[in-house]
Amino acid sequence: MGRNAAVTSGHALASQAGLEMLRAGGNAIDAAVATLAALGVLKPDACGLGSDAFLQLYDASSGRVRALNGSGAAPALATIEAYGGQLPFHGPRAPSVPGAVGAWEEALRTFGTFDLARVLAPAISYARDGMPVSLRFADALDKARDLIGRDAAYAAIFMPGGRLPRYGEVLRQHDLADMLEAIARDGAAAFYRGAFADALDADMRARGGLMRRDDLEAYAPE
Repeated sequence: MGRNAAVTSGHALASQAGLEMLRAGGNAIDAAVATLAALGVLKPDACGLGSDAFLQLYDASSGRVRALNGSGAAPALATIEAYGGQLPFHGPRAPSVPGAVGAWEEALRTFGTFDLARVLAPAISYARDGMPVSLRFADALDKARDLIGRDAAYAAIFMPGGRLPRYGEVLRQHDLADMLEAIARDGAAAFYRGAFADALDADMRARGGLMRRDDLEAYAPE
């Protein structure tokens, strides 16, 4: 309960990131993007950089409702023939183009008052300095133990030292911090173009995935 504003999310520290924006003079969109970015660090199983984002906003001054669709399309190579009639739940052929990062930028550009560098600061801190693993995230990691163990890159992040982090332990995600810092500095282009897009393209080709740099470059939120 409160007299001035409220921020709610799936993790208390993410809500705290949003509240920090309001206390600094930002508006609800600044708070929402800060919360979403923090969730990408604190709950990467549900809301990571590879996810989508959707926003619905009511503007009290105009009485108008606006919506932002931050979901990406399927890769251009994702034909029925390529999948052989069955969509995979995991692996390099499973994802659509991630829409969240572009949605963050568009939401701030259209409705926000802060820039990406300001609203991503809490998320960068949680990734760089570490976050306490929540009970729910520890459980999610445990349930995905076999999936994580089958992928060396996945295991390097979420199974450091050969074991999953336990509830209450501090997990640091340095590569994620680097990526968030690049987005804060260069905007969504740091995610959809440049070195990251090239690396994703190369990884997809090496592992039989369908997403390419062109798919990332073509994405735009609606």
